[in-house]
Amino acid sequence: MFFAEPALSQTVGSDAPDFSATDMNGNKVSLSDLKGKVVLLDFWASWCAPCKMEMPFLIELYETYKEKGFEILAINMDTKEKNMKRFIEQVNAKSDRPISFKIVPDPEATIAEKYSPEAMPTTIFIDREGKIRYRYKGFHPSNTDDYKSDLEQLF
Repeated sequence: MFFAEPALSQTVGSDAPDFSATDMNGNKVSLSDLKGKVVLLDFWASWCAPCKMEMPFLIELYETYKEKGFEILAINMDTKEKNMKRFIEQVNAKSDRPISFKIVPDPEATIAEKYSPEAMPTTIFIDREGKIRYRYKGFHPSNTDDYKSDLEQLF
């Protein structure tokens, strides 16, 4: 997925662009409603091999830090909902803990337009004040210590 011009608002240190959407359970989600919490935005797709490696780690991260005021919004880039659902079913079947954070479908890339993900996954850490603090493109298991270290700095 490519966008003609990266949004200036996506840079580290800038305010995270607000958005409102509906999660896969039909609940309204708004980034501005999460101000005061540390938020991880993860742009992913069912066809993405690194996303398959990353998702179990995100489950672990969420379960470890959610009591500290941590939220994950997993922004799904699939154009077909059935692909997203199949991916989630496969992840949940292989995990001793199912995905419990919010999955937000973005089939028309309206949220992605605000953040210009360069690769799948693109992972963005937002601090309690709503500023983008860290940004990762792609995922490799060797990133997990960096993610944890960055997250710890935001609490």
